[in-house]
Amino acid sequence: MFTLFLNKSTRSTVTTVLLLNKDLTTSSSYHCVKFDQGVGMRFTISREKLQEGLAAVGPSIPAKTTLPVLANILLETTERGIRLSGTDLDIAVSTEVSADVETPGAITIPAKKLSEIARELPPAPVKIAAM
Repeated sequence: MFTLFLNKSTRSTVTTVLLLNKDLTTSSSYHCVKFDQGVGMRFTISREKLQEGLAAVGPSIPAKTTLPVLANILLETTERGIRLSGTDLDIAVSTEVSADVETPGAITIPAKKLSEIARELPPAPVKIAAM
């Protein structure tokens, strides 16, 4: 099992990504994480389901945009799992994939960075927490 911590900035984008393996040793890290903050959203999903959702929403994310938020994917928890949404203001795509939700919430995440991380994950469940 791998754990992915996402730390939101005041602009609601990911500023910190820390990938931990099951013994909590760092596998990849993009900044340091403050663990004293409360967790806003937490769920566990299989790598395959995460990649399936990203593949469905990814084409709706523009490569270049004048509005930086359009380069993000909206991750929301639902009763059945998570909903991933993206738009380029002409079309919008939203899909729902199954996941075990521990704490409900929502966050926007840069689509390119999340796709790159998901592609590099081993085939194991992934625990995601937005801080």
